[in-house]
Amino acid sequence: MAQKRKEKFISGDMVKLLWVLGVFGVLFGTLWQINNTAASVILYELPWLGGILLAGLTLGWLPVRFLGNELPLSQKMITALACGLPMLSLLTMGLGLAELLGYRYLGLGLIGTLAVIGLIVLHRTIRNLPPKEKLLFEAGKYWPMLLMIMVPFLIILLLCAAIPPGVLWPAEGFGYDILEYHLQAPKEWFDAGRIYFLEHNVYANFPFNAEMLYLLAMVLKNDPHEAVYLAQMIHVSFTILFVAAIWVFTRPAGLKQATFSTLAAGTCGWLVYLGPLAYVEMGMLFTGVVALGLIWQIGRQHERCASPIRIAILAGLLLGLCAGFKYTALPMIALPVILMAMIIFIRRTKFIKAILTTAVMGVVCIGALSPYLVRNFLWTGNPVFPLAYDLFGGRGWNDELAERWKRGHSPREDEKPIRARLEKLYWAGLQNPLVNAFIAEHYKAQGDFTRASEIAAPPPIRDLPTFGFALLLLPWLIFFTRRQSMNDWLMLMIFVLQTLVWLFATHLQARFLIPWLIVLPFLVGRSADAFGWGKFHPGILLITGVMLLAAGLNFHETYRRYYSQTHFRNQPILWFGRHIDFIKGNIPGMQYLGIVNENPTARTLLIGEARPFYIRGPVIYNTVFNRDPLAEAMKKKLPEAKNYIAEIKPDFIYVDWLEILRLSRTYGFPESIKPNLLRSLSSYGRYTVQREEHWGPMMEMYEQKTPAQILYRVTRSEK
Repeated sequence: MAQKRKEKFISGDMVKLLWVLGVFGVLFGTLWQINNTAASVILYELPWLGGILLAGLTLGWLPVRFLGNELPLSQKMITALACGLPMLSLLTMGLGLAELLGYRYLGLGLIGTLAVIGLIVLHRTIRNLPPKEKLLFEAGKYWPMLLMIMVPFLIILLLCAAIPPGVLWPAEGFGYDILEYHLQAPKEWFDAGRIYFLEHNVYANFPFNAEMLYLLAMVLKNDPHEAVYLAQMIHVSFTILFVAAIWVFTRPAGLKQATFSTLAAGTCGWLVYLGPLAYVEMGMLFTGVVALGLIWQIGRQHERCASPIRIAILAGLLLGLCAGFKYTALPMIALPVILMAMIIFIRRTKFIKAILTTAVMGVVCIGALSPYLVRNFLWTGNPVFPLAYDLFGGRGWNDELAERWKRGHSPREDEKPIRARLEKLYWAGLQNPLVNAFIAEHYKAQGDFTRASEIAAPPPIRDLPTFGFALLLLPWLIFFTRRQSMNDWLMLMIFVLQTLVWLFATHLQARFLIPWLIVLPFLVGRSADAFGWGKFHPGILLITGVMLLAAGLNFHETYRRYYSQTHFRNQPILWFGRHIDFIKGNIPGMQYLGIVNENPTARTLLIGEARPFYIRGPVIYNTVFNRDPLAEAMKKKLPEAKNYIAEIKPDFIYVDWLEILRLSRTYGFPESIKPNLLRSLSSYGRYTVQREEHWGPMMEMYEQKTPAQILYRVTRSEK
């Protein structure tokens, strides 16, 4: 009788599987109820995304198999993805440099083959999963309810990923960088069938691990515009993998620590804000947190390490690949993590061996970044172009452009004092609604109602997420106990170094503080573990309350931003899957696209505008930090400008005077471009320039009246 009572109708593993499937069912059911078009877009991209992820798993499995074979399976998998996806980027760059991008079936065959191998590896590895490995999937009886708080954030993340680039968010210039280079540079390479130096787009010389995957998406879809949602889903997958990596590396330390660490990361508004954009930050966070997790795990071990060299090489590889997403990862992630590793190695092994191991780690890091350094050196003579121009120079640049770049990527004069930098730090990462209300009341008491109003309701340019109460209050609790470890102090060291780099080596952009997120969740989990001694201990109840309050405030702010971008006068705007509206010129401010895209072979010259992604035909443009041949010609004399127009043979010339005015007030813009000169570009006997259409209000530039946006048609004379 007792034996019969122990028998179960279904196994515990089956219950867990059904529970996971139920969560996914609720997730996509909710998506479908909110907007079936958005759900359709996401579901359509999932097979493509799955193929890319499996291909990345295949490429990353080899280094993990040799360097991290002693890792638990879950950590092997997440580390293989962290290694393999950037390696897939480098493979794509290699194909592009070999001029093989035009062969779509080569890309499909390559990804398909790698994906099949990945499925085989996955099946063989999971089939005989050791019992101790199932710890990863154990979430107790109460913790899943806490983790479910992340589901609403995930729903908004997926909804935003179904919105075409150019809509989100005001503080990001509505995806200005995406349309200028994150997707535009891959689009130019796709159209050319090869990767080459873009003299008109300086940003294309950055490390491009994320953008190479976006280029791969364009090759697989055979259309840059149809690939935008897959590109955004790739960045979404990095977001999800980042949160999963925190769970994977903290779960062996305890269920409580893993739950609160994961929840602190997964409910941070920055993930929903940046995750659905075709940006680079989430890839940087994912690879960075896996590298940190490997080193953090060594620091948790009480016994001396027998041979940390393999993990050091693996972590160094990850840190180099991390910097391949964004240069700021070098000072804000790679260097602090290597310093942390050196201290841990010194405590765990002999001094000389520890120093040599750390040196190897650093060399491997630079080696993993070197494909971009070599590419840039061959293209420009400067391995880190456009950085370090004073030291190495750079093709297509001069002192004036280098100075403009330096000025545009440095704090303003009024932001350079220490107090101003600290104020900027508050507004960039530390502010929250309750503290803002307190400060606003302070200014009201002083009679400064204007300043109080600005703080209580910040203008759109300040409409940025906050790191929330959980990530601002909870990480430090561990240091008020006697349970802190060396790992905790090393994490604090990384946080301080990241903050100092942001304060004194960046132009104080809020988004550059994102590397905090590889550190703070670990400390949140440690604080929860230190203060909670039972399910209903006052300490754990307090921390749970703070976490719930933080998640609620973060979701409120996240939903407010989402609502403001997808509704007008409380009526929904059907943005989902509507990239065609950009191409057809139905978006205010981009009406010219409807005319130039009527002929997919039309050649368009852009003046002021540097977001050509939605133009179907050939386009001639330059960023504000590149040479402007037309401006240089006009600076000499008008006939030179007419000769330039005759040489490039455009069908349309589009001028955005609002953008020119903005650039002239910020980074600088050539003063030789003037309305009266553009009206005089017709060249008798060669071509005629006539105004086709104009939009926007009348405005004044250089004491001359002009419409804000003008499209000219260029008609070549018959010979």
